[in-house]
Amino acid sequence: MASLPVLGHALRDQFLFDDGFVNLNHGSFGTYPKVVRDRFRAFQDQTEKQPDRFLRYEHINFLDAARERISQLVNCATDETVIVPNATTAVNVVLRNLRFSKGDKIIYFSTIYGACGKTVSYICETTPAEAEEVTIKYPMSDHELTQRFRDVVSKIKTAGENPKVAIFDTVASMPGVRMPYEILTKICRDEGVLSLIDGAHGIGHIPLDLEKLQPDFLTSNCHKWLFVPRGCAVLYVPFRNQSMIRSSLPTSHGFMPVSARLGNAAPFPPSSKPSFVTLFEFVGTLDAAPYFCIPTALAFRQSLGGEARIMEYCSNLARNGGKEIARILGTEVLENEEGTLGKCCMANIRLPLEIGMERGQIHPENAATVHELIQKRIMSNYPTFIVVFFDGDTWWTRVSGQVYLELSDMTWAAEILRKVCNEVNTTAGLQHVMFEIRGHDFTIGDIINTRTRYLIAHVGSINLALIASSRSIHYKLNTLITSFLPLALPPHTSNPSTYSDGLAYFYFLYFSVEKFWLSALSQTPLGQSCPFQEDVPFDLKHDQDSRPLILCPRLHVIFSKLYQANLIRTASLAADVTQYSTDPDWLSVLPVHAQAKIVWERLNAKPHVLVAYLWILYMALFSGGRFIRRQLLGAGPAFWKVDVDQLEGCQSGSKYIPVSFLRFSEESDDGEAMKLRFKERIKEVTPDLTAEEKSDILEEAEWMFSLLLDTVRDAQQHVPSYSRIGHLIARYHYLWAYRRASEMKIEPRRELDEYAGRQARLRVKTPSWRFQSLLSTAVCIGLCAWVWAFYPV
Repeated sequence: MASLPVLGHALRDQFLFDDGFVNLNHGSFGTYPKVVRDRFRAFQDQTEKQPDRFLRYEHINFLDAARERISQLVNCATDETVIVPNATTAVNVVLRNLRFSKGDKIIYFSTIYGACGKTVSYICETTPAEAEEVTIKYPMSDHELTQRFRDVVSKIKTAGENPKVAIFDTVASMPGVRMPYEILTKICRDEGVLSLIDGAHGIGHIPLDLEKLQPDFLTSNCHKWLFVPRGCAVLYVPFRNQSMIRSSLPTSHGFMPVSARLGNAAPFPPSSKPSFVTLFEFVGTLDAAPYFCIPTALAFRQSLGGEARIMEYCSNLARNGGKEIARILGTEVLENEEGTLGKCCMANIRLPLEIGMERGQIHPENAATVHELIQKRIMSNYPTFIVVFFDGDTWWTRVSGQVYLELSDMTWAAEILRKVCNEVNTTAGLQHVMFEIRGHDFTIGDIINTRTRYLIAHVGSINLALIASSRSIHYKLNTLITSFLPLALPPHTSNPSTYSDGLAYFYFLYFSVEKFWLSALSQTPLGQSCPFQEDVPFDLKHDQDSRPLILCPRLHVIFSKLYQANLIRTASLAADVTQYSTDPDWLSVLPVHAQAKIVWERLNAKPHVLVAYLWILYMALFSGGRFIRRQLLGAGPAFWKVDVDQLEGCQSGSKYIPVSFLRFSEESDDGEAMKLRFKERIKEVTPDLTAEEKSDILEEAEWMFSLLLDTVRDAQQHVPSYSRIGHLIARYHYLWAYRRASEMKIEPRRELDEYAGRQARLRVKTPSWRFQSLLSTAVCIGLCAWVWAFYPV
C-alpha cells in the first residue's frame, strides 16, 4: 500500500498559487488543486464540443454523479440533495419558499453572515414575518448560547407568536468559531421550530452526518473547504420537507404551477426523479462545470488520506498557529471556557490595538478607515492576505489552517501583524507607513486620534486632508441617497421639474460662495455690484451685511490662484431651475437670502474657509456631476422638450441647453483639464495657509457635510408623507436658529447645535400640502443631483 503524502509545504506545487504567495485566508473563497482544475476545464471543453447534446442530455448524468458522491459524504439520500451556486442562494431558496403569516418569527443570531442577514430583512419587508435576534458576544459558552436561544423561543411563544424558523451556522464567519449547531438543531426539533443551518463552512471543514443531525434544511459550500471550483454548494432538504420548496431561485423549467400550466414544456427529457430534484437540474443557462468536479475533488482528498486526516491536520494547524500568533503579539486566542469555539479549521486572535480617545489609541470614528488601511497595507506589501475585523470593542484577525500550510507560515503572519500593529500604535516612522488611498499616499498615523491639526501635520495637500477627513461621511451620504436619482427620471416623472425644483434648493449655496469669492477678488462690498453680478438673472439685493470685506494680500493671492472663469456655476444653475421649475417665482418662495446670509457670515468671520466650500462645490461637479448628467440626459429629448442637438449641447446662442449646470462645454474634454488645474492649484496654495487656517478649513468642511447629512436624513422622513412638515421650511428655521445661537456665543458646538434644533422646532409652521409636496420632492432630488457627486476622484 502506497504511503500517504506529507501534508504541508510539500503540497504547494499541487495548487495554483503564485510563487511565494501564502494563502492564510482559505476560509473566504477556498481554492482547488491542479488536478481539479484540469477536470474543470475538461468539462468546459466537453460542453463546447456539442453544446446541445451536452446540456440537454449528458450534463444530468454528471450532476447526478456529483449529488450521489456528496450525499455519501454527508450521509443522506441522494434525492435529498441538490446543487446550487452558493450557500447564500440556498438560504434564499428556503426563506423565499416558506409561507409566513402574521405572528411568524424568523430567529437569527447576531453573528449571522451579512448576506443572509439582509435576506432575513428582505423577507420581513415583503411578508408578514418578523425577525428576532439572539444576541451573542464571544467568548460565550455553548451552554449560555443555547440557553439564550431557548429564552428567545420561549419569549416568542409566551407572546402568542410563532417561532417559525431559526437560522444558524455550523461555523460562523466573523469571528470564525464553531457554533453548537447540533444542540440548536435538537432544540428546534423539540420546540417545533424549523431549523435552517447555514453550513457555508461545513463540508470539508467539519464532519457532517445528516442522518444523525436531522435538520429541516441545511446548505454548505463545496468551493470553500472541499477543493471544488467556485461556485458550488449543496442544499439538503429531507423528504419530509420537500413539499415546502416549490421553486428554485430563479424560478425555472422545473416549477410546476398549481393551476393552469403556463409557458412551454421544459426542453429536456422527462424525468422520474422527485420534483424537488428536477427543480434544480436546469436553473437557467450557467456554467455547471464546478458542480461536476465534486467527485474529482473527493478523489483528490482521498489521495491525501481522506476527510478525517485532512480535518485533523487543518484544525490542529489553526489551533497551534493561533497560539503562536497570540504569543508573538502578546494577546490571546478567542476561546470559551468549554474550548469548543476553536474546534474547527480557523483561529481568531486578538490584535494589540485599542479604541479610545487617548494618545496612541484609535479614534472610534476612524475604526472603518483603520480596517481598510491595515488590510491594504498587508495586501500591498506582503504576498498574502490576512483577515482583520472588529467585533464588539476589540480588533481580531482570523487565519485558516489548510493542507498546504505549516506552522512556520503562522509565525510569519504573526510578524507581519505585529509590525503593522506597531505602525498603527506608535507615531514613530509615520512617514514610512504609506498607503495608497484613491491614488494618494497616506499614512496610518493620519487616522490615529484624527483631529484636523494632526491631519494637517502629515498630509502635504489640503485636498488630501479633506478627502481623508470626510471619507466616512461621504460613505454615509452616498448610502442614504443612491436610491433618489431615479425619482427625477421616467417612469417616476414625465418632465424635468423634479430635477429643477430640487436643484433650486442649492442655489443659495453656489450663489453665496461664488458671490463672496468674486467680491473678495474685486475687493468690493458684498452688497454692491461685482463682475459676477451681470451673470445672475435675478435682483438679489437685500439686507445683507454691506460692510467692505477686508482681505489680507496673502488670501487675495490664494483666492486668485484658485479662480477659473469657467468654473462659475450660479448662472447655469439658475437657468436650469428657471427653465423647468413648476413655480416661476421659485426664488422668492425659497428662503435663499436668509440661507445665503448664514454662509456669508461664516465666510466673513473666517475668509480662508472659502477653500472648503470651493473644494466641496467643484469637486462634486468634477467627480460625479458628469455621471449624473449622463443619467439625466438619458431620458431623451422628448423628456427635456428640446431637439437632439440641444440635448447634446451642440446648439449655442439663445437656445437653452439642458442640464447646463452639470456641463463644462468650454472644454473639449468635458472639464477634465479644468479639474486637474483645480486640484493642482489647491495643492499649490496649501503651503500658503497657516496651520490654524488649515484646521479651520477642515472643520468648516465637517460642519457643512454634517448639515447635509442631517438634511438627507430629514428628507427621508418627510418624503413618504406630504402631511408632514415641509422639509425646506424646517431647514430654513434651523439655519435661522443656528444664526441666533451663534450670536449668543453658545459653546461648545454640540450645545450650539442642540439649542438651534430646539429653537427651529418651536418656529416651524405647517405649510400647505402642495408646498410640502413640492419641497419634499425637491430636497430629495436636489440632494441626489448634487451630494451624490461629492465623492472625490
